[in-house]
Amino acid sequence: FGSGEDPAGSLVMNEVKPGQSGTWVEFYNPTLGDVNLRGYTLSNTPSEPALQRITTNEVVPAGDFLVLPLAFPLLPTSEADPSFTLSLYGRTGDLVVRTRGVALAADEGAFSTTYGSYPDGYSYVVREMVGLNEKIYDLFRGPLTPTPGGPNEFGLDVAFANEIYTEGSGGWVEVVSVGPTVEALWVMSDEDPPGVGFADRQPAWPAGAFYVADEDPTVLPLRQGGGRVFVLADYRDTRALGIPPDVGVPPALNPQFQIRVVDARPYDGQTAGRSVGYLPDAPGGTWTQGLRPTRGASNAAARLGL
Repeated sequence: FGSGEDPAGSLVMNEVKPGQSGTWVEFYNPTLGDVNLRGYTLSNTPSEPALQRITTNEVVPAGDFLVLPLAFPLLPTSEADPSFTLSLYGRTGDLVVRTRGVALAADEGAFSTTYGSYPDGYSYVVREMVGLNEKIYDLFRGPLTPTPGGPNEFGLDVAFANEIYTEGSGGWVEVVSVGPTVEALWVMSDEDPPGVGFADRQPAWPAGAFYVADEDPTVLPLRQGGGRVFVLADYRDTRALGIPPDVGVPPALNPQFQIRVVDARPYDGQTAGRSVGYLPDAPGGTWTQGLRPTRGASNAAARLGL
């Protein structure tokens, strides 16, 4: 780290359990060095905060996770604002890391949902104008199935990257739709920044149908040596909140559930004339190398002798 940089500045508040009690935060360390949080302070609001000073050696190992119980609640900011704020201050009192999420568990025991990044450590904020109103949401953050101390899981079967083909310049990503409430699907690559990889918006087919996004150097680049693709869905599924479908998502939460990464799939370099994907198709198959490419159709094993 350069002079004056706080090592904890590279940490990510990867998963947070909100609520009246039983709250915790999971830190994820994407760097190659351990980070000790002794002497740092956690706070639950930007103004008039409840403070929790870390007085013991709490190390976030390189490439790994650390879960810290919180000594204060994480509740909605107000009736009109369902979000919470959690901040980490350095030994000198300067703000180091801050995260904002939706306080889904305002009533103890109401929901078992956490809030954080999927995949681990990712974040990409989108600002979108709808008429005179600005919507702000993060493509990689939202409700999760609780996994304290382990890789985060999205927790819903919505859509999957079913097959990836990267030979030459005519590659493509095949997505299978699973969730019945999906309204639109996109595919995004792991270029930097990740937002450059959107394919054109497409209407989603019924559950079990296929959608194919073609490789495009300016829209959806697919590196032949390997990379990662993300599937994004506009699904508005209240199961992610623990809310019965007939109740619906509160209006204040709608922006967060417009577009969300619902699957992330790394891939390696491929043999000429072969693809990689689920066999049989997702979500019940096994991710398999050396498939016979079957664009827009069920995956198939390679024929013997080829």
